[in-house]
Amino acid sequence: MDMLRAITLLLTLGLSLMTQAQRLETITLQHRTAEDMARQVRELYPADQAHISGHLNQLLIRADDSVIDEIQDLVMQLDTPQRQFLITISRDRSRMGENSGWGVSGVISNEGGSARVEAGKKVYSTRGGGQQTLTVVEGSSAFINTGQKQPVRTTQRINGRVVDSVEYLDLSSGVYVEPRLTGQNRVELKVRSQSNERDDIQQQRINTSSLDTLRVVQLGEWVELGGATLTSNRSDSGITYSTRRQSADEQSVLIKVELLGH
Repeated sequence: MDMLRAITLLLTLGLSLMTQAQRLETITLQHRTAEDMARQVRELYPADQAHISGHLNQLLIRADDSVIDEIQDLVMQLDTPQRQFLITISRDRSRMGENSGWGVSGVISNEGGSARVEAGKKVYSTRGGGQQTLTVVEGSSAFINTGQKQPVRTTQRINGRVVDSVEYLDLSSGVYVEPRLTGQNRVELKVRSQSNERDDIQQQRINTSSLDTLRVVQLGEWVELGGATLTSNRSDSGITYSTRRQSADEQSVLIKVELLGH
């Protein structure tokens, strides 16, 4: 018991001496917010080495002298005006499809008559695209939408009557892009892709998935972020007709990041 008490006393004394060796330093920031700066510095210095917090435009640091000197030098490099980026998005869209069907025309009666079967098939392909630009402040993100809404036909019985209606499901996909300058001509892109897809079993249900990636690109360089492919199939039939429609809509997204004011 005496040995345990002695060890506890030594540990308490050591922690007390460590606390006494540390001092509290306040750094006033000129451009960046204290919360953002504290988050960045904490990534480099663990809690047992430095206690870092931020309030308004002041960064509060409790650490020993050598660590405080290092953090002060680091803050001087990071406390700069936030940069603005010009992001240009280019979309290349192609659509291919096929319409086919057959139908019966004419009159058939007990006294005789005639009927004619008509069949047709049409294949089409279109291509388009466009560009758009937006400005993003360093540390902020922009959402690039690459999807669309799709109609879903529903049938329900209301007061004994069958009523058909059309609802539009938001199947939009896209990417969140957050740029940060890491070198003279290099940009770090945090990319989060998000995809909404219709459930195979429950057509009115949407499944959402996301994926985070990190890329380093050159300023002014076109980079492909990916794209989306939307397919649809529809068939209708009756006593005297049958139709079938198939289509595929593909979109690819390219992005270019430029630094404004330079």
